[in-house]
Amino acid sequence: MLIVNHFIRILIGVFFVLSGITKLYPIEPFEIIFVDLGISNFFIAPFIARFIIVFEIFLGLCIVFDCWFKDIIYKLVWASLVVFTIYLVYLLITEGNAVDCGCFGSFLTLNPIQSIIKNLGLLIVLLFVKRRKMIKTKKKKILLILTFIGVIFYYFCLPKNLFDNPTSTVVT
Repeated sequence: MLIVNHFIRILIGVFFVLSGITKLYPIEPFEIIFVDLGISNFFIAPFIARFIIVFEIFLGLCIVFDCWFKDIIYKLVWASLVVFTIYLVYLLITEGNAVDCGCFGSFLTLNPIQSIIKNLGLLIVLLFVKRRKMIKTKKKKILLILTFIGVIFYYFCLPKNLFDNPTSTVVT
C-alpha cells in the first residue's frame, strides 16, 4: 500500500509540474487570460502569469519530494484546485463549454467541464495521499535548493523587453 501511495503522490506532483511547464511555452495566451478577465493590464499580466506558473511548479515539486511543511503545502494545493475550479465554473457560465481553459497552455486543449472533472478527480485522489508531518533535514535542504531554483527560474522567464518604453523609439 505504501508503494501505491508514493506512486499516486508522485503522479499528482508531476501533474502539477507538467501543468506549469506547459503554460510556459508559449506564455502569451496565458497572460492574455488575465487581461481578458479584467484582473490586470498588459503590464502586470506577465508577472501574474509567471507567479502562478512558478507557484504551480513549486507545489508539484513539494508533492513529488514529499515535503508537506506541516500540511501547509497540502492546504495550498487544495486551495489552488478550488480556486481554479471556481474560475472554471465562472468560465463555463460566461463563455460556455466551447473555450479552452488554459490549464495546460497551448499543449493540451481542455474545455471547462473536462477541467472541472480533472480538478475534482485530483481533489478526490489527494484525499487518499498520506502525508508525513515531519520533514527530514535532507528534504529541507532539497526544498530550499528547489525554491532558489524556482525564484531564479521566475526571473529568467520574465520578458526581456518588459521595461522598454515602446513610445520612446524614434522611427525615421
